[in-house]
Amino acid sequence: MLRHRSTPVNRPSSEGSSDPATLWARQQAAVADLGVRALGGLPVPALLQQAARVVAELLDTEFVKVVELLPDGLTARVVAGEGWHDGVVGHATISVGRDSQAGYALLSHAPVIVDDLRTETRLEDPPLLREHGVVSGVSVILYGPERSAYGVLGAHTARRRRFTTDDVSFLQGVANVLSAALHRQHVEDDLRRARTEAEVYAAQLQEQAFELEQQIEEAQALAEELEQTNDELHRAMAEVEAARAAAEAANRAKSDFLATMSHELRTPLNAIQGYTELLALGLRGPVTEAQQQDLERVRLANQHLMSLVTDVLNFARLEAGQVEFHLDAIEIAPLVGELESLIGPQLTAKGLTFSHDACAPDTPESPHVVRADAEKLRQILLNLLTNAIKFTDAGGHVALECATDAVRGVVRLQVADTGRGIPADQLERIFEPFVQVDRHRTRASQQGVGLGLAISRDLARAMGGDLTVESAVGVGSTFTLVLQHAGKEDPTATGAR
Repeated sequence: MLRHRSTPVNRPSSEGSSDPATLWARQQAAVADLGVRALGGLPVPALLQQAARVVAELLDTEFVKVVELLPDGLTARVVAGEGWHDGVVGHATISVGRDSQAGYALLSHAPVIVDDLRTETRLEDPPLLREHGVVSGVSVILYGPERSAYGVLGAHTARRRRFTTDDVSFLQGVANVLSAALHRQHVEDDLRRARTEAEVYAAQLQEQAFELEQQIEEAQALAEELEQTNDELHRAMAEVEAARAAAEAANRAKSDFLATMSHELRTPLNAIQGYTELLALGLRGPVTEAQQQDLERVRLANQHLMSLVTDVLNFARLEAGQVEFHLDAIEIAPLVGELESLIGPQLTAKGLTFSHDACAPDTPESPHVVRADAEKLRQILLNLLTNAIKFTDAGGHVALECATDAVRGVVRLQVADTGRGIPADQLERIFEPFVQVDRHRTRASQQGVGLGLAISRDLARAMGGDLTVESAVGVGSTFTLVLQHAGKEDPTATGAR
């Protein structure tokens, strides 16, 4: 720590020396000696402190300070000095401006001489100088490259004194030596940083080169694996293609077999139906009441068997893509009337109620119209209504509802019942071929082969629509048929599947 000089030291005065030439020579020698020490590698902090002592001695001042401009360009710190209170050097800061002599020198970028701080108008109230009783002083700039500033070198006295141009020249000479040392230090710091950055960059490049080499090796190994996998994939694709061809051939054979068997079965079934009706009409002779009942059972059984054969035949045709569709604009309300006459006996037999008011047009100008094949649409709705009746207990209700969504260009037809419902895990399976849900509960009633819903969904999708279901056990089921609104498509278009 620097000691506090409470009283002036006894040094020869540069102002009143009887031998100015000797003082000038000593000052020049001191500047040269500082230059030699700087070139000899004396650390900058030690050089700054030694320069402060030399200036204090040869200018006969109680206070000397070296302030270094901080990176923000607005503040400077006292980094070396003589005569100041403990704690000033290394800690005290000044701002660039008029509240200190050094700050004003940085602001004006020129030497500043103060003959009497008490009457000085250029400065405001410099706290550091006032606290130490400074009266006079001189400050010069530590110039950097392109007339930038590293800081300020200042000398001050606690007595009134007029500093001469020779004093300024000596002080500037010392400042120039310090500036050169600071510049060298900054250059060396930059070189060290650049060398460190270069070493880090070189290490990164080396690491990246190593990683790249590893990646190349991995890529080569991967390329070999891909080539091997590609060969295996080609072999697998050939096997899959062969299997697909075999499956298609088997499927065609199955469809051909089902179609052939269906046709072969329909011939004797039609004969059975015809002879049954002849016997029932008494054309072969009178029949008793008991025989009439037996003939009715035969007729019903034959009719049921014929519907099963028809389902199998339709499914085979759909699978083989042999079903043709003639799409046209179909109004729903008249079709519902036809369906009601067909299912009326079934509804009456089970004591069910039926509603379809929502399918009536709001006005004659706004009916519900779909783009569909009339026969296929009738088949789907009849199948849905028959199923609803079959699985709804006596006293229940079946409803057919219609809703046109003109924005999305679709019409929704919903068949809802208050029947037994379908378990959640079976909702999608019911649309698979030959699947029947809860069959044991309906064993007493006539059964199909589980193709009705599968055929209905295929027909719906072939006409550009879909068939879905929502259900809750003990509450009932709702099947929703969605078809295109005739107003959104060309109603004269036809298609085939």
